[in-house]
Amino acid sequence: MAARYELPRVLGAIMLTTILAIIISTAIGYLLVPATVIMRDIYQRFINPKASGRRIVWLSRALVCILGVTAFGISKLSNEFLSVALYAYTIYGAGVTPALVAALVWKRATTARAIASIAGGTGAMLLWGATGLERTTGIDAVLPAIVISLVLLVGVSFRTPRQSKEKLAPFFG
Repeated sequence: MAARYELPRVLGAIMLTTILAIIISTAIGYLLVPATVIMRDIYQRFINPKASGRRIVWLSRALVCILGVTAFGISKLSNEFLSVALYAYTIYGAGVTPALVAALVWKRATTARAIASIAGGTGAMLLWGATGLERTTGIDAVLPAIVISLVLLVGVSFRTPRQSKEKLAPFFG
């Protein structure tokens, strides 16, 4: 409203263009990152390691479209888009952040530990919200999700072997 009614037209247009660019770049990031992760870390690693570059590009584009349609469908579940977006960011933060930080600073962080942490944190967020525990307990879903994510990250860490020195060398010298 300020850009449209309070600023001179040129400044208002620049402000609105900037806001639109921020929104689009954020949306692109939230579509490209999971598509790339799914393609590289799941499809190319486990399903078809010898996939051609052309096939990877085609499937990545299709996956971006599928993720976009899915995100649009999820956004239609609520009349308040911002509450859905906040919930998505909260899931992302509670599920991914502990594993990401551990990958950067903890030598005992491994793939198995990260997967357990991400799955546990994300699952706890979804379960806490779906069962209505947030309303009945008054505890925000992010708290149990982060606790479960950390417990799984550390718990799985002590039940799985350490990383080899060769794998750690590029990250920890």
